[in-house]
Amino acid sequence: MARVIGWSMWFTEYLFLERSWAKDEKTLKLGLQRLKDFPRPFWLALFVEGTRFTPAKLLAAQDYAASQGLPLPRNVLIPRTKGFVSAISIMRPFVPAVYDVTVAIPLDQSPPTMLRLLKRQSCVVHVHIKRYAVTDLPETDDGLAQWCRDIFVAKAYFSSFMFSLEYIEFAL
Repeated sequence: MARVIGWSMWFTEYLFLERSWAKDEKTLKLGLQRLKDFPRPFWLALFVEGTRFTPAKLLAAQDYAASQGLPLPRNVLIPRTKGFVSAISIMRPFVPAVYDVTVAIPLDQSPPTMLRLLKRQSCVVHVHIKRYAVTDLPETDDGLAQWCRDIFVAKAYFSSFMFSLEYIEFAL
């Protein structure tokens, strides 16, 4: 099954990254530049905080936040902004908007899993989407990085009163 998914991702031109900026910068920039002349509208999902929220990752994020004087996260991880900033810088001329998507699961609900879906068991998921015109985003790299971090502070506030965040993505 994993091979089928991997091959389908390869054929549909997913960008495979190694989570190392030194290795991924060139791959990301070349891949995003190819989208400039893409013949159809497209969605690009960037998971700036990663795709999995675990207690260990939260603890690491809290340690990092404390060492950097950042707000201490309780329900979200700290976004890694290099890829996001690079993506916006490259695609600003041809992408009209960024959609901030937050997917949250109420604390009293079971999270959706592949097994639950296959068993046709229901689950409750809340989705919050906000559109930002690219022209309204900060122009500088530092400004974009701070904007992204500020979004996550807002997500932490949004989620703190009733949700357990499962994952967050930015769709361009």
